[in-house]
Amino acid sequence: MMLLSISHIPAVKGQGRFVESLVRLRSSLDPENFQKLLLKFTAKFFEAHDSRHQGGEKWSTVFLAQANTSREAFFASKFNESTPISYSHFDFDNANEDGSVIAKIYREEVKLLNEMKDMFQVDDVNAKPRLDLPVDPMTVSKEHLELMLTKVLTVPRNHQNDKTFKKPIMKNDVGGYIWAKIGSFGFLTGAQTFKPQQMLNPYGGDVPNGSNMIGILPGQMWGTPKDRILVVGAHWDTVKNTGGMDDNGSGVAAVLELARALYHGKCENKYSVILVAFDLEEFGSQGSLVFVQDFLIPRVLEAGGYPKFTGAIIMDSLLHHNTSKDSQDMEKEWVEQVPTAAKSIAEKGNVGDFLSAFTRATPGDQFLTNTFKQNWDENRPSKEIRLENFLLKQLDKEYLNLTIISEHLNFLRSDHSRFWVANNKQYFASLPAIVLTDTGPYRGNMRTCYHAPCDMFHPEKPERINWKFYLQTTQTLIVSP
Repeated sequence: MMLLSISHIPAVKGQGRFVESLVRLRSSLDPENFQKLLLKFTAKFFEAHDSRHQGGEKWSTVFLAQANTSREAFFASKFNESTPISYSHFDFDNANEDGSVIAKIYREEVKLLNEMKDMFQVDDVNAKPRLDLPVDPMTVSKEHLELMLTKVLTVPRNHQNDKTFKKPIMKNDVGGYIWAKIGSFGFLTGAQTFKPQQMLNPYGGDVPNGSNMIGILPGQMWGTPKDRILVVGAHWDTVKNTGGMDDNGSGVAAVLELARALYHGKCENKYSVILVAFDLEEFGSQGSLVFVQDFLIPRVLEAGGYPKFTGAIIMDSLLHHNTSKDSQDMEKEWVEQVPTAAKSIAEKGNVGDFLSAFTRATPGDQFLTNTFKQNWDENRPSKEIRLENFLLKQLDKEYLNLTIISEHLNFLRSDHSRFWVANNKQYFASLPAIVLTDTGPYRGNMRTCYHAPCDMFHPEKPERINWKFYLQTTQTLIVSP
């Protein structure tokens, strides 16, 4: 979950907690000047993007597909040199063979996943199943999630950190790992590289390249106006000096587990699903900005004859669940901005026992949340695990003025905001999107571990992952496309 920053708030520097900085500023600024500051930041954050200057590598969004899969013939019918997206073959299963730490982990996971694949496809009724693996390919795999969270998505994924510390696993290693995993699950896979154009102050003159990892599972209606495209995404970068297991290794792992389930389940959807791991979310959601405006809108929606965009489900911090009284914090503005959720939380003693869904009061957003809620209930969660709809009642239109948006900045702190407001020099668009989150710094020990060194896996601190809560969330995601 990113932190909003501005040059007029030097204490933030892209890594401090934005809300805390605003609280401090409220005591030194009168309401009028404080609102002007918010408005100035909002205008800067959503300034028009120029898609003519993308700044990516020549191989940016070059797509590859695993050879010899059951999807190969279908891919060939949908993508060729005359379509906006084409592809070549690549052996993702053997993508990491350089002997590095990340390569060894990847090989371990490939072995596990192949065992799972073989078990799901076994025809011998006398074969001995592995009891630690799920029986149904569409059942969430704790073992797969645990491997990712405890060995890979618990290390810093930050360009500044890589320059300061040389570690066995660097940011680019993790990016390659995510890219290879998406490809190994039979998705048409590409890396969208880019150089940020906006919000450059947090970089301190060191502006890094970013890389979004994209996986396309085309449906039968791909490339036609009859398609209904769903995006599921999570940011894979972190701030400096944190392992980012909750923020946001948990979101990335959930997206990759969804990819695993769709692959092992041999799903052949009527409508298309696009998975994406966004980069540089922690520096102004730069990855989701270029994904929406430089890829999704021109190369998928426009090129496909403007199919229906069902929406985007964004996963951002999913591990923390706390049933203790007063384990959940709230901002005072929540009473007016998300009144139903604020009332529910207060009546239950400010207990952090829920997954929140940030939702505008628009038909597209509400459809996404209502569908997820229906699937959530069908999974029969325990009474101590709830889904709380943070319905933003004042955001009841897709096109809102900057003043209203600036008053809700605290609910724009993730990649969904770049779908809600797609301001391009050639057009303006607003797309349905929701973000699912444990609320990050507002709950339990994430009050101190948010963007801090303790947001990482520790074998002696099992409370950092609430597995019942996380598995319920990921299982609901799996059955949602």
